[in-house]
Amino acid sequence: MASVQVREILDSIRTFYGRLAERFKEAQQSIQGGQLPYLLEYIAIHEGQLGTGIEEFEENAEDCLLDTWLQFGAGETLDGILQQLKLTPEMTEDEVLAAALRVDTQLIALYEELAGECSVPHVRELFEALAKMQEARERQLARAVQ
Repeated sequence: MASVQVREILDSIRTFYGRLAERFKEAQQSIQGGQLPYLLEYIAIHEGQLGTGIEEFEENAEDCLLDTWLQFGAGETLDGILQQLKLTPEMTEDEVLAAALRVDTQLIALYEELAGECSVPHVRELFEALAKMQEARERQLARAVQ
């Protein structure tokens, strides 16, 4: 397994959020009527905001943190999560919400795995913080549609 820098992992995560937001925007454009387009728009905006948050963190983080090398990357896992996400015009609000929450659960597991693989305290804390951020986002999404 090739080593990657934290910088590369964060770039992959930021790109993933952008691609995820695009998937929800595309789904929104193919659906007319009801509340589903609004749910898709809400999720797309939120995913975009998460990507922006990662970008801001990268801009403000110390190079020593970003330049840390890890044995475990995130690119393949993120690609797999995106490939598993199927959004179709026939889906109900509950099905879209379930799909979005599955993505959140998979991201939390990824961040926890990254944290567990890291022996550098500051980097481990970064991935633990990302897991907590994703958990908070998951709760926020669940509350927003109740």
